[in-house]
Amino acid sequence: MIFSGGTKIVKKLLTLSILILAVSIYSQPVSSLTDEQNNSDNTVKKFVGDWVGSGWGWEIRFKQTSGDFIKQFAGSKAQDIPFEGEKHIMTLMVTHVTQFYFSVDESGKVQGKGTITYGLIPNLCGLSALTKQVNEAVNMMSLVPTIFRWGAQISTNTIKAFNSEWYQQENKLATSLSEFSELTKSMAKTGAGGQTPRELQLALMQWYKDAGSSPDVVNLASTILFNRCASGLYNFGSGVDCSVLGDMAISQNIPSLGKTLGDKALQIILKNLANEVKKKLAALDLNSQMNEQLCLCGAGVSTAAGTRVGPATLQQLIMEFGPSIAKAALFETAIGSPPVGMLLSIPGVTQVQYYYKGLKNGPEIRSFDLKGNLTVSGGKPELKLEIDGDVYDGDKNLTVEYMVNYKKENPTFPTWSPFLEDAGKVYESGKETVRERKTVIRKEEFIDKATGEKMTVEIPEEITIEKEVYQDTPFATFEQAGSHRNKVKVWQEYEYFWNAHKLTEPKEE
Repeated sequence: MIFSGGTKIVKKLLTLSILILAVSIYSQPVSSLTDEQNNSDNTVKKFVGDWVGSGWGWEIRFKQTSGDFIKQFAGSKAQDIPFEGEKHIMTLMVTHVTQFYFSVDESGKVQGKGTITYGLIPNLCGLSALTKQVNEAVNMMSLVPTIFRWGAQISTNTIKAFNSEWYQQENKLATSLSEFSELTKSMAKTGAGGQTPRELQLALMQWYKDAGSSPDVVNLASTILFNRCASGLYNFGSGVDCSVLGDMAISQNIPSLGKTLGDKALQIILKNLANEVKKKLAALDLNSQMNEQLCLCGAGVSTAAGTRVGPATLQQLIMEFGPSIAKAALFETAIGSPPVGMLLSIPGVTQVQYYYKGLKNGPEIRSFDLKGNLTVSGGKPELKLEIDGDVYDGDKNLTVEYMVNYKKENPTFPTWSPFLEDAGKVYESGKETVRERKTVIRKEEFIDKATGEKMTVEIPEEITIEKEVYQDTPFATFEQAGSHRNKVKVWQEYEYFWNAHKLTEPKEE
């Protein structure tokens, strides 16, 4: 077998593959409505005003299948090894999250500003296992199917966790703006919904308080809404006059930004929100590191000292249920501590030394100017967005860090835009389809091979479900998935999303 007699060759190929991986990366929400819900008016007048938006996306910038890896040195013998198909030993997933605001003028011209936070999540499960085999001379052929099932599951779980986080934020923004619109409409009427004027005022003041302390784009939306309103030159996006606020306390404590949006003040808010995004991306990256260590556990690496269940039994538990077992109460009981502490303390490899940290400084934030156009043709409005010039508040390149056999490298690759060439669909009003996160418990039976005892393992799983939120004001959605974006061969699968909502509109002179 090549793994028992080809240690030197495998070491060289592991090094080569990491280097190939490093070079390849540098090559140069879901919402829906039916078309009849669009208005047939071919003017942009109804869309003129201030908008706020957010977006996210991921892209596999490198992946190598086990078959490709083995064929480099196994030749015709590769057919005798269970490495066929799309079984990946390593992938690199780049990620981004953006938050932005812009104004649409009467010609449909778009101008605004935004921030974008970049991340990079490596999945080296298969490579970890191969390295273990090299360093410890372990025959892992019996574990190969499990290891590559793990690699695929980790990739799938990472994408699901990433999308779920930002689906949830769009859901929050859509729901919050819908509630705001309903409140202001009710305040413009008498006795609407059976609520008294005082009850409506209290509800709006609570909305203002919650939105102002929100660590996401809802905070930015509320700032724009009330500052524009305080200028006396704007209505809310639903057409409701700001006079409905009357002498409410919130209307008395809002400094007016006048005709301009006060970009400096809003960019401070944007950067604060981007720092919250940065924390979330760092947490997702940590979760990926934990999964890699679990992958090593499944491959036979002993667990930390002091575990309550023998390593062999714990290994069986890990191998049977995959990465999701880390969330199960039984797993925490088995190791006697929360999984994070154990997973990150598992000894690393000691001969072929490597790691791929991802971005050297962790997730990185950049600012950008925004431009675009909102057009209406045949009653079908579209919104095209793009970065105006280069990103700023940081280098135009991102620096990564990896090490192979004690040699550290810090190559760079360019930042990218969160907006693709295609335009998003725009709707005057209607039901926006968003997704929210739910936690369900999956029960599985496990037989302890050491004792023959049957146990029920309860594994929490997060799922996303669809719901509809009615919007009185215009909104836009964009979603695109595919592979080889911009026809770059080494770039693989990708998904890009963004959503935008109209907040205010100028009063007619």
